[in-house]
Amino acid sequence: MALDPAERRYLEEEDSPMTKTLKGATTGFVTGTIFGTIVATWYDVPRVERNVALPGLLRTLKMMGNYGMTFAAIGGVYIGVEQLVQNYRMKRDFVNGAVGGFAAGAAVIGFKGRSIKTAISAGTALAVTSALIDAGGCVFSNFRASWLVSETHSGRATPWKPLRRKNLSIRAEVNYVNAEEAKKLIAVEEYAILDVRDKNQYDRAHIKSCYHVPVFIENQDNDFGTIIKRTVHNNFSGLFFGLAFTKPNPDFVPSVKSKFSPEKKLLLVCQEGLRSNAAANKLEQAGFQNIACITSGLQSVKPGTFDTVGTTELQDAGKAGLITVQGKISAILGTVLICAYLFITLFPDQAEKLFQLAPVT
Repeated sequence: MALDPAERRYLEEEDSPMTKTLKGATTGFVTGTIFGTIVATWYDVPRVERNVALPGLLRTLKMMGNYGMTFAAIGGVYIGVEQLVQNYRMKRDFVNGAVGGFAAGAAVIGFKGRSIKTAISAGTALAVTSALIDAGGCVFSNFRASWLVSETHSGRATPWKPLRRKNLSIRAEVNYVNAEEAKKLIAVEEYAILDVRDKNQYDRAHIKSCYHVPVFIENQDNDFGTIIKRTVHNNFSGLFFGLAFTKPNPDFVPSVKSKFSPEKKLLLVCQEGLRSNAAANKLEQAGFQNIACITSGLQSVKPGTFDTVGTTELQDAGKAGLITVQGKISAILGTVLICAYLFITLFPDQAEKLFQLAPVT
């Protein structure tokens, strides 16, 4: 059974389930270690103040490791089970996270508590929390989709669903394809490539010989409301994800019309598939008849599929900001902390000798 383009967009992820599980475990370990540091410091400060610094430090490190391993187990089990359920159901919704949350809480916390009641309570709490978070995310995604895709003159696309066309002879056709199918459209049917991303992503990487007309442009308006929104955006999404504060490009359709006739076959590309969907809607209303979009956008394109220009791969062109180094920092810090914890646990005497070598103030 063919999947709806919206479901394909969410299921075609860049990372494998195993990679996601490892990332979840690493992030959980780092988070747990930080939490363990706070707890250990709270309990150990009186002992350190009585000049028993070394035992206090060892207890602190062991408690950091214990909390780190617990959080790592919760994160790994949660992500692993969620991915298994998602791949089995071929859907991405709150159910996957709820099952993963219950499994993580029941397995890890229940095992540590040695109680079925504790397992059920912890599993239920994590399941409900995950479901509420995922449900909130779905509401936001649906709102965004309904804003991008409105009812059009020919296909009557309804809110909450991507733009689709069924009548190929009378109504305009929006064809959703994967990267390999897009490559055939370009080579065999002579589709022109129209990149509708913002300038930053386009400059990082784009398909060779494509045309660039952004459907959204950077919002540099200076009215009071825009200044407030731009400031908030730049300190959150802009800082962590490198996303520009944008607005719809009022010259998008005229610019495209100046380059192509309405009969021209166009392959619209963006990073995730949402902006190309919105661009297809605008161009269809303007009379363009042959439009195709890459499902999930360029983030799903494997290296080497197209001849490209830029400093990175197409699938990585949307990555910017602090998020680009977060994974590396977590991996390095997690590795160091795990090694330190294992060394202290397995070789306590040697660890104590090393700490005694450290200068005492």
